[in-house]
Amino acid sequence: MERVAREGALVPHVWPLEVANGLPMAVRRKRIGGADREEAFSTLRRLPIEIQAVQRENDWGIVLGLAARHDLTIYDASYLALAVERKLPLATLDDALIAAARAAGVPVLP
Repeated sequence: MERVAREGALVPHVWPLEVANGLPMAVRRKRIGGADREEAFSTLRRLPIEIQAVQRENDWGIVLGLAARHDLTIYDASYLALAVERKLPLATLDDALIAAARAAGVPVLP
């Protein structure tokens, strides 16, 4: 979070939906409390995060290809596609996405 606060982040168009889904799920699974969810939403809204929309029709083909090649969800493949296209490192804790990023030559942030 500190690095994102300092440098910003670029995320694919699915990111807000994943956050909007993930935080309430964490509350339902009792991983965090309701107050923690609200604090997380508030913190995320203040961060300099740029949401990248799908720009071209062939972007979908790229995402689908990466998903098939690396056995990723479309959501995860959209993060990888953005990192590949923009030549940016990827921030993730997902083992499958880390492996796919490394296979695609994308650096993974610690």
